[in-house]
Amino acid sequence: WSYALESPRLQAFEPETVDLAALLRDNRYEGIIVRVQATLIVASGTSLLVDAIGPGGVPVSTARQIKVLYGERDEPLLERLEQSGLVRYGSVEVIGRWQQGRLEPLLITPLP
Repeated sequence: WSYALESPRLQAFEPETVDLAALLRDNRYEGIIVRVQATLIVASGTSLLVDAIGPGGVPVSTARQIKVLYGERDEPLLERLEQSGLVRYGSVEVIGRWQQGRLEPLLITPLP
């Protein structure tokens, strides 16, 4: 082999906790693993994180929102969220990679 690992080791890291406003305001998070707490809304194959919702899981008009890639595929998570018609929504913590204005989740955890 041309290359070999010497003394491989795992090292724990703590993702930076940010809010939606910071992600949308500052490009320094591009390509970085971040932790975000917000409301996940899943409807018609689209997943969004929003910072404020109204009745029935509808984002308020001033809510910041970002797209979450593949959030709709986690069936056990979806079952733990509230439902209004075909829309699922609830508070979550997401650890994921921020890339080109979207969050690619590594872990989505429902919050109480």
